[in-house]
Amino acid sequence: MAKTTDDGSSTKSSHFPIDAEARGKVRFWKIAASRRFERIDRFLKSGVPQQLGVEMVAKTGVGRRRAFDKLHQTFTAQGAVLDRLRLDGKHPAAIWAVLRPRGATHINTTDPRDLQDCVMVQYILAGALPNKNDDDPRLLAGIADGGWTLEVTDHALGRLMQRNRRAEIGTVLIGAHHAILNTRTSTASPFIYHGHRLLIPAGNGVFGVEMIMYTDISLPRYQNKSFHLMARHWLDHDQLRDDQDDMIEADIGNEGERLGDSWLTPAPHRRIIPISAAVDEKYYAPITWHPEGWSSLVRPEGSA
Repeated sequence: MAKTTDDGSSTKSSHFPIDAEARGKVRFWKIAASRRFERIDRFLKSGVPQQLGVEMVAKTGVGRRRAFDKLHQTFTAQGAVLDRLRLDGKHPAAIWAVLRPRGATHINTTDPRDLQDCVMVQYILAGALPNKNDDDPRLLAGIADGGWTLEVTDHALGRLMQRNRRAEIGTVLIGAHHAILNTRTSTASPFIYHGHRLLIPAGNGVFGVEMIMYTDISLPRYQNKSFHLMARHWLDHDQLRDDQDDMIEADIGNEGERLGDSWLTPAPHRRIIPISAAVDEKYYAPITWHPEGWSSLVRPEGSA
């Protein structure tokens, strides 16, 4: 559900400062969202989710469903969205998306655009996990969480609220998250390898996003290359040129052909490896893990 453009000039009209009302709406939404995420974070640190994630794998039938239900009820009560679920077979897994207001994710930059507070779409993954040791085939189980698909700056959220006062920020962000997961990998390839801009449907407009690839120090060394999209801008449809409006037609990939099945599989089920050692240019490729196939995880009804 996205297209690429290498043209940096995205609007047909001049920019105006974000007004106080729009900034206030963003601020109040982030306060509430921060409280919801803090409740989830406390629950994750309590040790209970880890045990329930183990039970999802160790138990079967009613016991497995009961462990999942306890996690699901707690996470969704605080605004998390169930994205994928598999409860049958030997490798059950559930993945939720959760919105986390936070400070800038970049630490080695002087670009003020990269130093803004933001909202990050994060994953919570419960159930089967691959072993960190490639030579050890034994299955691990439990819970994991971290950054997932999209980082949206306060500036982009301010533009959204300036043009659409009634927008529900959480709904817009989750909708953009699903659009990213469903985008064909082939559509995103020029963007991934050549730095072209990707336009992602977001409410009544689009987020203009760029690829961010980095070394995530919170991940094990064998899988610490990470990747997400960063939205610094939001544009209303009437701000797009005619040719850009054509670029955001639905482009939903088939199972196994989407960003959500490859580059943007949650980190515990994916690693990004170099495939070229050229001095001036380095290419990477994603390797995903799920014994029954990642795309075999059934998307719950309502998760685009």
